[in-house]
Amino acid sequence: MKTNLWARFGLIFAAIALAVLCIYFNGVKGGIDLSGGTDLIYQLNIPKGFHGDPNRLAQQVVDVLKKRVDPKSVRNLVWRVLSGNRIEIQMPLADEKSRQAQAAYQKLVDKLLADNIQPSQINAAVAAQPASLREKDIAALAGTNQKRLVLLKQLAISYDAYHSARQAAGRYSPTDLPDALLQRLNNTEAVYEQALNAVLAENINVRQLANVLEAIYDTGSAQAKTSLSQLIANHPGRAAVIHQLVAAYSNLRKHSGGLDNPAELERLLRGAGVLDFRIAASPSLPGMLTAVRQLEAKGPHNAITPSGLRWFEIDPVNGKDLLPKPSEPPYYVTGEYQGRHYVLLYDAPGKMMTHAPSFKPWKVELAQFGSDPSTGQPTVYFNLDDAGGYYMGQLTSANRNQNMAILLDGKAITAPSIRGIIHKQGQITLGTATNVLAARSIANEGHTSTQILNAGSLPATLQSQPISVQTIGSTLGADNLRAGLRSAVIAVIVVLLFMFTYYTITGAFADIALLMNLLLLMGVMSLLHATFTLPGIAGVVLTLGMAVDANILINERIREELHKGASLWLAVKQGYDKVFWTIFDANLTTSLTSIVLIELGSEDVKGFGITLLIGLAVHMFTALFVTRTLMITAIRTGVMRKIDDLSVAEYFRDLFTFTWLRGRWPFMRVFTLTNFDWISKRYIFWIVSALVMISGMVAFWARGTHKYDTEFNGGTQITLHLKPGKTLAVSAVRERVAALGRSDRALAALRRATVYSVGAKHNEFTIITSIVNPESKPGATATASPVQDLTQKLEATFADVIAVTRKLNFSDVNVSPSHIQRLFDDGTIFAITKNSLQELIPHGPNVDVSDYHGGVGVVLRNISPPETVAHLMSRIRQMAQEPDFARLQYRPFKVIPLAYAANAAGKGPAPVTAAVVVAVDDNFLYNPDDSGKTALWKQQVAASQWDIIRTALTTSGGLAGVNSFAPQVATEARLNALIAVGISLLLIVAYVWIRFGGIRYGFGVIFSLVHDAIVAVAATVLAVYIHRTAIGHFLLVDNFKINMTMIAAYLTIIGYSVNDTIVIFDRVRENRGRLKLPLTSKLVNDSINQCFGRTIWTTFTVFVVVMILYIWGGQGVHGFAYAMLIGVFTGAYSTLAIASPTLLHAKEAAKQALPAVQDDGQEKANESALAR
Repeated sequence: MKTNLWARFGLIFAAIALAVLCIYFNGVKGGIDLSGGTDLIYQLNIPKGFHGDPNRLAQQVVDVLKKRVDPKSVRNLVWRVLSGNRIEIQMPLADEKSRQAQAAYQKLVDKLLADNIQPSQINAAVAAQPASLREKDIAALAGTNQKRLVLLKQLAISYDAYHSARQAAGRYSPTDLPDALLQRLNNTEAVYEQALNAVLAENINVRQLANVLEAIYDTGSAQAKTSLSQLIANHPGRAAVIHQLVAAYSNLRKHSGGLDNPAELERLLRGAGVLDFRIAASPSLPGMLTAVRQLEAKGPHNAITPSGLRWFEIDPVNGKDLLPKPSEPPYYVTGEYQGRHYVLLYDAPGKMMTHAPSFKPWKVELAQFGSDPSTGQPTVYFNLDDAGGYYMGQLTSANRNQNMAILLDGKAITAPSIRGIIHKQGQITLGTATNVLAARSIANEGHTSTQILNAGSLPATLQSQPISVQTIGSTLGADNLRAGLRSAVIAVIVVLLFMFTYYTITGAFADIALLMNLLLLMGVMSLLHATFTLPGIAGVVLTLGMAVDANILINERIREELHKGASLWLAVKQGYDKVFWTIFDANLTTSLTSIVLIELGSEDVKGFGITLLIGLAVHMFTALFVTRTLMITAIRTGVMRKIDDLSVAEYFRDLFTFTWLRGRWPFMRVFTLTNFDWISKRYIFWIVSALVMISGMVAFWARGTHKYDTEFNGGTQITLHLKPGKTLAVSAVRERVAALGRSDRALAALRRATVYSVGAKHNEFTIITSIVNPESKPGATATASPVQDLTQKLEATFADVIAVTRKLNFSDVNVSPSHIQRLFDDGTIFAITKNSLQELIPHGPNVDVSDYHGGVGVVLRNISPPETVAHLMSRIRQMAQEPDFARLQYRPFKVIPLAYAANAAGKGPAPVTAAVVVAVDDNFLYNPDDSGKTALWKQQVAASQWDIIRTALTTSGGLAGVNSFAPQVATEARLNALIAVGISLLLIVAYVWIRFGGIRYGFGVIFSLVHDAIVAVAATVLAVYIHRTAIGHFLLVDNFKINMTMIAAYLTIIGYSVNDTIVIFDRVRENRGRLKLPLTSKLVNDSINQCFGRTIWTTFTVFVVVMILYIWGGQGVHGFAYAMLIGVFTGAYSTLAIASPTLLHAKEAAKQALPAVQDDGQEKANESALAR
């Protein structure tokens, strides 16, 4: 026995250790309803004539989108194929660690940028007079950097010489300037420029540093590590900050992931996957070695290259085949700069096929990997549309036997050789393998090329707008999490106290098992990387209640065995042995409903099903194994010698006379064995139940579609969460919404919107409208999203009471970056070639912009609503931290006001109606003398700056939640709910029928479960009639509506109710014994009465747990808890008054239909006949 105990405790502690390790290393992942985020469902436009497997096609689309949007799998996106023509993408918000890591990294970036000194600062310092002031300014500019101080002093000397020469030259006209003075002027200017460059060289190019860090982190580049070491050695005074930045970058990459705005995900889905073809430069061309050296010295943008050629980055993941191999001659011209590899490609007409405005729209329609039937060589086949076939024919006919690079989003992937002219249908032959490794390499290249070609054009396109949008803001998510955890903690404390108070030492063992149950549940969830949702927390709380149910069943069975005169040891053994199958059956039937929810439920409801299923499995272990181990140990060690079943008074007497110190532990007895005749009252119960059910069904049909939430009805549901200290009457909210509908024809449906307050604080409101994103037709161009338009205008309407980032409008806001030349033509965008803004734009202020020389300026006119300069800068800086603009994070910029709002008087900074944004990219400066790179500068610097400004200022946010469901999605959700309920009922009835060996047990279960489901649904639809009354407010009743979370509640009620029913059915079977005694009224009554105390206490504990969830669990589970409260009572009632009497009634009906016989064998035959 001791060995057995050691083994048992070893298993228990191993399970605890494993759970702790899983939680420590993996953490616990929260769903979007807890951490905030967005769930998008897109409809696919299936190509005409497609006859393949739609699910496989949808999976191909998902695979392609993953490569586009999240190639490194760092954004925590969840992708699912929902059906043959729909995909779901779930985007959690960046978590707190990610935000902290980003903030810490950005702070160090800002510090490095602030420590850099600009030309305007240098010029002002060296030109300062008198000498004492200049010396002071130079010292302030140098700070603690002694090398910079020396260089600045040398610059001051050269400045004096240059300034003196300029003054002397100023006495002459340009034509009369003496040669000696001209020579002096040129020499002193050259020395000054050299000294100035030496001072500027002390600055750190933060973008280049970031590129180095990225290369080290992604590829472990030796050159990048050398560059970092050289940078630190060259800036000893700033080494500490650089080391901090390296550590912060590592931490940022560790915790990267998540996006802060659903619009960001939609942009990524629309904007990625641009496929281009370019001819590669041959290594045999003259000047190639010089071009490589230029790249290594100056970088890809500033390097001097032969005419018509340009450096392109090689994709670090998929472009490795482009890198030179030591054993082979070079096929391409490649080089490395700061840890990134580049290939030299043509950027000239006739040498490229791109999506530039000079090309008509084209696309790759399909790419497949196979083998050439004539040669057997691995081959990639691809089809182009008509325009693509035309351009490809021109490109390949003029460049036969040259390598054609394939680029995705501007990065080179592969560069096969052109063997012949390609039109609409082409093939890429990959060569012949000479060994297994070569064959594997060729196969990998083939699959990669196929994926890249498909990534440029989805096999089935997404519709322009998602048909379902569910957004939970970070504030609402945090509220949900706080409320869920609060209710869980309170429920745990209450249950622990109850169990210990009622059962003392065995209750303490149950408490240990319950706590272990929670730990193991979280450990398993962490191990499986499962997601905790708000309904999932409800599942944890419910699991706690059901675990208590099992422990009460065990303890009550031990109490019964003691009453029969068994010893403590035998009572414990018999108690566990006799309840094992009861607990197993009860948990299995509840698990059936969990499995159905996992298969058919929405994402958050799946979280509930997974949590409940894991919790049930875990509590079988803790209730039946852990508590038994503890009881055996207590008996063997003498800690528990006897259990006394005592009344309440006797219980407290023994408790406070400390009899438990001598091993005598009291059980509290509140209920004694009842002798109620349930069978004789069955017709009364059934009539009452029938009336309630009929009333419920009438109410259900009477409510029409109003009883459904938007998830089942279609439409959009908006949640407003007011700022602290702000309140509004629901009538005021309703009037604002209706007024918006009257003033905007596109939102006319708002005049009929449903608006109601959530909770009693008047700080949270729900708006329901029929506005949804329409289903677009294949080939349709992207249009403005009605839901997006709705949310933006509601944000503007309630901007005074909600924390909102408003959408700003300004001139040319709708001009896309692809039409950048138009903005240059009308003066909206300009290159900064002068030192003063006054010289660059009409009526511009005399503001020094020399620090941005070679950069870009963007004029923002007619900004509406007006915004402060600080907020404009903040929004642009914040957008630069988003993934698709991260490359601009290190580009210095400034906002210069041009015009202030007319009503700007008041507290705080004045908002502006016009401003100029100036920015410079030190890695790619505008050079008017290099016309070959002007177009590239406009594309890569000017267009990208316009894109980030336009996106930053037009992106809005502020609503706590947005749930939008297209009608077709809602219809499917209702159908899935109906299927879920039907399947659950069938599975439970089938299992009970098989398990108990008779169809009458199935009849007993089905009647009680249908009763419970109908009553719960009726309670939901009737809540609307009392939620605004005084009694409704007192009972915390809201305008509950039926959605998938409510369906989860109904299925849980079904599972819980059958749990109770199985306990009594099992007692009926036990009382009949092995001889199968006749099923009589007395036997059924006795079975019910014997389980009555257990039924009351389990009902009580689950009721308390659900009540806590109802009061403190928050709005996210309020409706679920409401339905469960009803279900707890109806479940207990139906078990006692419907299911068990029906069991006897079915038997009596069978006797009337078939000859009555006494022997057991004939009775079984009768049952079989009845089943038939």
